[in-house]
Amino acid sequence: MKTTLIRNFAAAALFGGLASTAWALTPAEETSVLFMKQEEKLARDVYQLLHAQWGAKIFSNIAASEQKHMNAVDTLIVANGLEDATPEAAGEFTYPELEELYAQLVEQGSASLADALAVGVAIETEDIADLEDALNVTEDAATRRVFTNLLNGSLRHLAAFNNFDESTVGTGTGKGGKKAANAKAAKNKGAKKNKNNKKNRKGGGNKGKGGNGKG
Repeated sequence: MKTTLIRNFAAAALFGGLASTAWALTPAEETSVLFMKQEEKLARDVYQLLHAQWGAKIFSNIAASEQKHMNAVDTLIVANGLEDATPEAAGEFTYPELEELYAQLVEQGSASLADALAVGVAIETEDIADLEDALNVTEDAATRRVFTNLLNGSLRHLAAFNNFDESTVGTGTGKGGKKAANAKAAKNKGAKKNKNNKKNRKGGGNKGKGGNGKG
């Protein structure tokens, strides 16, 4: 993804330069906006598929966030009168590189939950790099604001994937699930121990009572 974006920037620079104006995006900025819409779509489509396959809510949560990213880029597309050729169907893109990458990521993420999480890390790492490249050649204030918000979102997504605990899948414990599950286990263990102690104390009392009766 990164190489595609850099190549598009270079081509746009040859035709229109990178100097920003107060009333229109440069060709490079237009290219970055249109590409970013489909890059965010790739992330959303992959995460939706991985959630359907593995059931980990982290994928559905971040897929919803990626949809918000797409909506944010749409505001730039509409405001600047750009022609958006982004396909509606999942897994389809006008950039051949993204279609190929989508297929690779889906195949990798289908191998195991660990591989699916690694796909999440890879996507967010690449998104961060591409957004940083875009910001380096973007001077339009509105575009910079949207790209900066997307960058911050991708940083949060990356942290979420890196910190995700696979053992929480299907437990309903959610964020910090392992800690919560361990705490629950410890509580149950403690409750069982207290119950046994209570039972022992009760048994001992009855024995003593019985002994007194016999005496």
